[in-house]
Amino acid sequence: MARRTAFLCLGLPGALGAGTVADLLGEHADSLSVAGHRIAATPGTSRRAVWELTRDAAALDTAGLTRRDVEGTWEGVWRDAYRSRPRNAVLAEDGFAAATPDQVALTLDALAGFQVHLVVVAADPADLLARAWTDAVAQGRPMPLLRFRDRLQASAPHHEQARRWWSAHRLTDLLERWGAHVPAERVHVIVASGDERHRVQQVGRALGTLLGTRAMLGTLATTTTTPPRALPSTVLAAMRTEGRDQAEALRASSYDVHGDPADLVAPLPGTAEEEAASLADLSPDDRLHLAGDALADALAQVEGLRRENARLRVGAQESTRRRLLPHRVSTR
Repeated sequence: MARRTAFLCLGLPGALGAGTVADLLGEHADSLSVAGHRIAATPGTSRRAVWELTRDAAALDTAGLTRRDVEGTWEGVWRDAYRSRPRNAVLAEDGFAAATPDQVALTLDALAGFQVHLVVVAADPADLLARAWTDAVAQGRPMPLLRFRDRLQASAPHHEQARRWWSAHRLTDLLERWGAHVPAERVHVIVASGDERHRVQQVGRALGTLLGTRAMLGTLATTTTTPPRALPSTVLAAMRTEGRDQAEALRASSYDVHGDPADLVAPLPGTAEEEAASLADLSPDDRLHLAGDALADALAQVEGLRRENARLRVGAQESTRRRLLPHRVSTR
């Protein structure tokens, strides 16, 4: 008897904009069933499983639950999936993206009866950060973007907010943690780019290929969401570097890649107006922070020029001194 197959879709959170891969799968449950795949759990159940496996006490407290309330949720999902028809299963849950190595191992232990495939939907880091910032502002929780940027760059190992961001959104780290348990040919990375509608179509097309159903081609989301705010140039430059590193690592890997890794590098602003618009979105506090960054950069450049000028001046004086010294003539 052929072994059962499980496709586990991990995120990245925000890669599809307002929607998720779970939404996409849910809209096509009937087509997936015809192709031999069962959605292993509802979004509510999979979310409870994430809280169980990641021991997210804050999320449990917000939901009015305790660890005992969610204990055994994940094992129950895959025990039921193993006994059910269709034989194969698929599940999407972005909450697993930030799982630690120990939590990854525990998560995959429950899938021992399945041949596991991992699916990761990636997008450029600048876009992911911009979308998170836009969502925070829309929900009345303005994010101090530049301070957050500083935490990402300088304090990631020591700041919980930065640690959680990178754990869930740094593609190379996620693939290292999860790919250690699954052969590279069964790790599928879908690079999503363009606007939200185009991303959903890309992911639907790739998932349709992986799951053997053409019904997911050109799918989902007729809703139009607000485009993410533009990032200031200093933040964009840092995230472009991060995207470039991720693209190079993906090209050098043996993973099954759908899409162009180059799309992980955010495009540069097209006009001065776009750059000005990005500044207009900043709070006064962030504008002051940005001005401080620019001043510090300018002072560092002036100091570098001063040192280079001093070095050249010393070199010129030494050259002149050598030319003016009288030549010694041997008297022997």
